[in-house]
Amino acid sequence: MGKQSLIKGASILIMVAFLSELIGLVNSVVMARVLGSEGTGLMMMVMPFILFFITLTTLGLDDAVSKVVAEYDLACNTAMIKRVLTISLTITTMLCLILTIGMLLLSKPLSALLLSDEKAYFPLLAATLISPIIAISSVLKGYFRGKQDMTPIALSQIISQVVNTGLMFVIIRLMIPYGLALAVTGAVICAILGEGVALLYIGLVFNKTKRAVPVEHHSLLYEFKHGRKVLFDLLKIGIPITGTNLIHSITGMIQPIIVMHSLALTGIGVDTATKQYGILMGFSLPLIFFPFFVCQSLSIQLIPAISEAKSQNNTILIHDTIRQALKVSLTVGIPWTILLCLFPTVLTRIFYHSEEAGTFIQLLAPFYLLNYLRIPFEAIMIGLGKARQVMFNHFFLLSWR
Repeated sequence: MGKQSLIKGASILIMVAFLSELIGLVNSVVMARVLGSEGTGLMMMVMPFILFFITLTTLGLDDAVSKVVAEYDLACNTAMIKRVLTISLTITTMLCLILTIGMLLLSKPLSALLLSDEKAYFPLLAATLISPIIAISSVLKGYFRGKQDMTPIALSQIISQVVNTGLMFVIIRLMIPYGLALAVTGAVICAILGEGVALLYIGLVFNKTKRAVPVEHHSLLYEFKHGRKVLFDLLKIGIPITGTNLIHSITGMIQPIIVMHSLALTGIGVDTATKQYGILMGFSLPLIFFPFFVCQSLSIQLIPAISEAKSQNNTILIHDTIRQALKVSLTVGIPWTILLCLFPTVLTRIFYHSEEAGTFIQLLAPFYLLNYLRIPFEAIMIGLGKARQVMFNHFFLLSWR
């Protein structure tokens, strides 16, 4: 397993992510047409709560592991890499147990009191299973990112989307006659199974890699006792990233609550409000976000690449890497934004049979162009060891909102 350059590693992720996004777009179109705007709205209301629990269980360890593993890999210190994985997987497992129990207990009041729609109960209940899967998978992906081997991560994304979309055709159609709530629950179950199969794949690849590099085995207590520096390094990066992600998650959780309650005060019924929310979040935003896989793929590769260049004190390489990343990101972002502004209703009519979604796209697309700069810059800051500054930036943005 050899290291891949920024362009090579990012190219692999971008090509596979493009295929993954296409499958994901098909997935969202199928879901939108089968569930309708109300079912899509229900799904979009549940998603922020799922992401909130995923943020808490992962604790930013995916980015932290990639940065720390990259540094130890540069020093060829396999024993410390093993310690990083042992400590991060133990923390993740403990958090999963605690938070999964908490989510099981909170699903009922969240759906009834906060979301004002009791149909959200079963999807929230089913979603308790996805957080542990994604949390463990994120640590293993962080390991491969740190080793700058993006192929297992890319293939796991494809596997997840293919399984999810393949099951979507079957499970939702089977459950739709039994009610909208169970159909949306079926969509969540498809996502769980997709992530589960992807975790199985990446776990098998990791196990094969681990056997190829024999290291001395110690007890869990020994690893934690002698791994205080590793734990500190992981938390130093992971906690600010968690803070950043929590700001996004909390904003996402508050948004449907405010929208639903505000529309209810104007006299609009729950079903109509859910439909409007579904058009915005389920139809408009997926098209706006479609090319963002390029930025995300670059970010995955940027953190370990910048971290390694910083460890070598190679300022020229850091500057070249930043220029390459921004050039690629804007080359994709500017044409797509122009396309969305010129033909919004045409696109939404083709994909979702909804012209109303085009109005939202025309209003939002120009502002989302700035994200093509924000996403790579955040990855660069994390790679430079400035994750805390990224968190503060998100906090100030939330304050202005």
